[in-house]
Amino acid sequence: MRIAVMLTVLALCLPASTGAAGRTIISLDGRWEAAQGAMDPMPARFDRRIPVPGLCDMAEPPFTEVGVPSGQREAFWYRRTFRMPGRRRACALLKVNKAQFGVKVWVNGRPAGEHLACFTPGWFDVSSLVRWGGVNTLVVRVGAGREAVPAWVPTNTDNEQVRWIPGIYDSVTLHLMDGPRIESVQAAPRVSEGAVRVQVVLRGLGDAGQQAPVRVSIREWKSGRQAAPVWTGTVGLAHGTTRLVDATLKLGAPRRWSPEDPFLYVVRCETAGDSLEARFAMRELRFDPRTGRAILNGQPYFLRGTNFCMFRFFEDPVRGGLPWDRAWARSLLALGRRTFHWNAARVCIAPFPEFWYDIADEQGWLLQDEFPIWGFRDGWSQDELVRQFRDWMRERWNHPSLVIWDACNETRTPRTGQAIAAVRGLDLSDRPWEDGYSPRHRPDDPMEDHPYRFYDPGFRLDRLGRARGAKGGLLDPPVLINEYGWLWLNRDGTPTTLTEKVYSNNLGAAATPDERREFQAYCLAALTEYWRARRQAAGVLHFCFLTYSRPGGQTSDHFLNVRKLTLEPRFAASLRDAFAPLGVMIDDFTSRVPAGSARTWPILITNDLPTPQSGTVVLRLLRRGRVVVQATAPFSVEPLGQQELGISLPLSRETGKHVLAAELKPARGRAVTSRRNVEVVANEGSAASAAEGSIDR
Repeated sequence: MRIAVMLTVLALCLPASTGAAGRTIISLDGRWEAAQGAMDPMPARFDRRIPVPGLCDMAEPPFTEVGVPSGQREAFWYRRTFRMPGRRRACALLKVNKAQFGVKVWVNGRPAGEHLACFTPGWFDVSSLVRWGGVNTLVVRVGAGREAVPAWVPTNTDNEQVRWIPGIYDSVTLHLMDGPRIESVQAAPRVSEGAVRVQVVLRGLGDAGQQAPVRVSIREWKSGRQAAPVWTGTVGLAHGTTRLVDATLKLGAPRRWSPEDPFLYVVRCETAGDSLEARFAMRELRFDPRTGRAILNGQPYFLRGTNFCMFRFFEDPVRGGLPWDRAWARSLLALGRRTFHWNAARVCIAPFPEFWYDIADEQGWLLQDEFPIWGFRDGWSQDELVRQFRDWMRERWNHPSLVIWDACNETRTPRTGQAIAAVRGLDLSDRPWEDGYSPRHRPDDPMEDHPYRFYDPGFRLDRLGRARGAKGGLLDPPVLINEYGWLWLNRDGTPTTLTEKVYSNNLGAAATPDERREFQAYCLAALTEYWRARRQAAGVLHFCFLTYSRPGGQTSDHFLNVRKLTLEPRFAASLRDAFAPLGVMIDDFTSRVPAGSARTWPILITNDLPTPQSGTVVLRLLRRGRVVVQATAPFSVEPLGQQELGISLPLSRETGKHVLAAELKPARGRAVTSRRNVEVVANEGSAASAAEGSIDR
């Protein structure tokens, strides 16, 4: 039964609290004991120490052959002790936030249950197993590999991994409460109304059908100031039954969340014996099927960003404990926002540890959260897939940073669409869904497109043609370009297995790491400018900011030292300008021009900002860093608009390699530059024109 209430100012007169005893949450993170062995029985000795959260390759002394098939073990076993408070509560729930592959739990030698899913939390009722006021022993078993879970359970299918490393890779907590128990809280903003719909699921614990008081309040996260009148009500609830409370709270002076102003609120729900808080924000994101634009809080908004591949980073040789180092994670995410003007990212084929989503909320990221499917297995249970989708949504639906549910990567199957249909209505915020390469399920759902032009190792930039007015080549809107490039280099500057031919064809087999890095930065900047300037995609997301760099790897990121977060400087400088909200592009990829001639170069200015911008553009032709000739033109571009300039420049009479650089100097803010490598040739007939015979596919 649902209880629907619209809050009024009268609620200010209701009691301030429903009870003194709320939920107690005890962290069980830290150093655990570890062992390896069969799935059964439990090992007699636990002779190693291991961090939780973390992975099984972090044990001391180390295990060997972790994440690959090995005859040494079928499972890894974790053990620790903990002391329970002396005051007995009606319910004790153990939460294993995320672990792979399959979790089975024992408390004080007695089984507490099993959770097979690898990407969603496992909850275990240990109320009858714990010793209140005493020391307790907790044992958790995880399978050593994907084969440890039944074939009908969805597991990681990233075919560009070679190691699937098991472990408890997110936090473990113990939740103590009395009844009525709060099972879930969902806060769904109604931005245009300045209100929040709060839905609370309650479960009776030892109750005999009495009326249970419920209290819902909202405060600002940082200041702690009350943000809305408090709502209170009563619910008839018997032991073991659940009830849904549905309340709408009107905020007094709502402040909208955006990447530019990530303002957060906290909703607190209380019963006589339990309490639960969740952060949320006043934020709505939609896609306009007519224009293809993302609409953030009612206004068009362009997404610029990147990807994070956490499971691939698990394979990285220098990974260590970095994914669980909160200071490192916060610095990494801030680096992307600060350096590259990114406001969006895809969490690609792997979830973050849960605290990363908290950081994203605080820093203003717009996340496309992708369920770890890349290629569907027919043997997977549809009921299990729906169950995991539901649990995934429940765990994250209050995060304002999460704006798109993503069912899979580059996958075509009706099965994910069927699962989406089964769970979509659970999200009161009605976020859009992306479903890999399957057709969209609503006109306002985006589709992903991966225009990997360098997938053809013979591709050259002068085949791109003009961005202005270009047609075709992408899916119908709304579309997200959340991968492009195909230009990966390992951190030591060597090509990956997928890009060896790209670099040998363009630079020769004897190219140095620095030459390859220069080529990569130049091409990625040009492609970023091109896809942004075409304005056919709602978002342009680079691939990839965090992944592995390993021998035999297919992709990589752009760090020289990932532990210190030292970026490759050419990449950092080039992509900083290419992703600037007020960007400039030389909309011509002609690679050879005749000496001594005059040429008008098309300069395209793209403004992602909601305000008009003006200033000047300086176009220079350089030879070995020296300015040969330059010209200047003013610009004035509308909010969220574009402007094309034609700047004439007499070309050098000196043949050879030159750089054409267009520097945009806004009246306010930092200057940015677009560059093109051009060769000035003596014979006009040999000059290649990008406009002649150009392709766009």
